[in-house]
Amino acid sequence: MAFSLRTKLLLTALLPIAGWLASRFAGTRWPELPWLASLLLPALCLVLTWLVLDRWLLGPIRALHRAERTPRGEDTGIDRIADRNDELGELAQSWRTLRTSADRDSLEAERQVRTDALTGLPNRVAFRDTLERKLDAAVDKREPWAALLLDIDDFHRINATLGHDAGDEVLVQLARRYTGALDPVRDPSYPADRSGEIAVRMGGDEFGFLLRGLGARDRGRKLAEILLRETREPVLAGGRRLVVSASVGIAVWPDDGEDAQGLIKSADIALDQAKSRGKAGYHFASERVQKAAADRLALESELRVALSRGLLDVHYQPIVSLGDEGVRGAEALVRWHHPQRGAVPPAVFIGIAEEFGLIEELGLYVFKRACHDAMQWPEVDGEAPFVSVNLSPRQLRQPDLAKRIGNALRDSRIGPARVHLELTESVLMDDEPGAIETLRELHKLGPRLWLDDFGTGFSGLPHLRRVAVDGMKIDRSFIQDILVDRHHLALVNAIITMANSLGIAVVAEGVENAAQAEVLKQLLCDLGQGYWLGPPMSQAQFLLTLRRARRRTDDGDDNANGYATHEVA
Repeated sequence: MAFSLRTKLLLTALLPIAGWLASRFAGTRWPELPWLASLLLPALCLVLTWLVLDRWLLGPIRALHRAERTPRGEDTGIDRIADRNDELGELAQSWRTLRTSADRDSLEAERQVRTDALTGLPNRVAFRDTLERKLDAAVDKREPWAALLLDIDDFHRINATLGHDAGDEVLVQLARRYTGALDPVRDPSYPADRSGEIAVRMGGDEFGFLLRGLGARDRGRKLAEILLRETREPVLAGGRRLVVSASVGIAVWPDDGEDAQGLIKSADIALDQAKSRGKAGYHFASERVQKAAADRLALESELRVALSRGLLDVHYQPIVSLGDEGVRGAEALVRWHHPQRGAVPPAVFIGIAEEFGLIEELGLYVFKRACHDAMQWPEVDGEAPFVSVNLSPRQLRQPDLAKRIGNALRDSRIGPARVHLELTESVLMDDEPGAIETLRELHKLGPRLWLDDFGTGFSGLPHLRRVAVDGMKIDRSFIQDILVDRHHLALVNAIITMANSLGIAVVAEGVENAAQAEVLKQLLCDLGQGYWLGPPMSQAQFLLTLRRARRRTDDGDDNANGYATHEVA
């Protein structure tokens, strides 16, 4: 017969009363009993009451409390309470239902966190977690692991031309192929469901793969070849038959990384190497490449510090009139003398600035410094020399570039006409309407606009009609062969003739000897720049050059200027 919890508690409460009544009756009926004996029956009733309470009420409550803290998947012991036919049994049944539902929701949420919604493959989180757990377990055994990263080449073109839906179709089809590609290279000594050898979608058009066991390097190579072959097989997307390629980077533990993060980083570096070598191939991580990448990252951090503390120098290479041989201006060239590394080549740290998004800050730093230095330059022949500063393509895409340049001009108090802004032809091709509008805004501020490396870009002559260009610099590749290649001589002559007819100043870069300078002078080239005319020099050296030229002029020397920069070189 089942009793409710209320009935059970009522019966339990009657036990001490029944014991008290029984002791009173015994004391009245048998007065000769000792008084301790008369208390024995109530005490036994109290103990019995406590045991009944613990079994019917307190024990189940404690069990519910323990079950609440029991990890998912372990026995909670709640089923024994749920079988009771009272209120606590009903409570346990409700709690068990809620717990089952919560566990199911938790498992689903965890699955979603670790699963890519588009392809159904594990995602980046699962890749990293799996690799961390497996490497921790493999430390003692030194069991090799291989991590592969695959990136589909030029995938953005599919999204741009056919749309993102077509791109998703491609990813889903390739994901199915990549999952099957693991089977031929799995280590047979491990069960597939517990091996940790998985294919994942890292995000976007990037996939990751893990291999374990002996021969991981060779099997990683074999897997890369299979993946590249599977990728090249045509896919159907957006109603079209497409052929795509991929690049793969491979890193092997423990050679290429001490932990999961290091191994993934090495695979990522190897992937970049595969892409830089022409794509559609694979590349293994190497210690040399890893060290180079680490050094590049360290150099980026040090460059930030140098920029913030103003530790970069600006040197100036003279720009000389080929007609009267006088210094007319100079190009600002940034230099970095590292306290430990020594002189860092500009091509290195400027490339790092481009890669890590520092070029805008670096360009503005050089511009401000050049304007400030140029204000100290003395006049020569009654004219203050100009300063020429390069603008990078990324700077030209800044929406507030004109405002920044204007503020720097006002702060330095330099005449805007003394500032020349150099840009390559190719920047006009990246975002032509926006670039041309920015150039027009800059031109309104007063600086002169020059096209650098003219003849090597892709913009061509039409831009000279739409952009207010004040000058152009003939690339050094044309000048260096001007004495031996008649085609180069003809091209240089054509550029100079065109510039003179348009009223545009022209500068020949890379003048390395007197013969080149004489030929350019005969071709009526306005200005020249090169090591023979003057190497890059510090602000102090350039000031000395200008003062010597001015002193000769004041002394009435007919050859006052006469390529005076040779003396400082």
